[in-house]
Amino acid sequence: MDRLLEATSRAERDHFWFRGFRQFVTPLLQQAANDRPGLRLLDCGCGTGGNLRLLEGYGRAWGFDLTWSGLTIARRDGLNRVARASVAHLPFGAETFDIVTSFDV
Repeated sequence: MDRLLEATSRAERDHFWFRGFRQFVTPLLQQAANDRPGLRLLDCGCGTGGNLRLLEGYGRAWGFDLTWSGLTIARRDGLNRVARASVAHLPFGAETFDIVTSFDV
């Protein structure tokens, strides 16, 4: 799993699929954000954190995942608002976030 997540982390930077994914998702995020400043965003199943950078364009982004190795990669890449958790047991209170995402989980 660790090697797969390392490869995913590298691919997320510039592989055509991830670029296309971001082009598809960006207008949807813009619509959800509706020009509101200072949003709080959560990515459920953030993996290596690749989409957190996209979400940070709309406010402060947090992420969680089940895999320690994915979170380790995210932290190595400077993403500090990540936690190990499951959607069944969120480490956040109700109504903490303005936008919640879950991509490719």
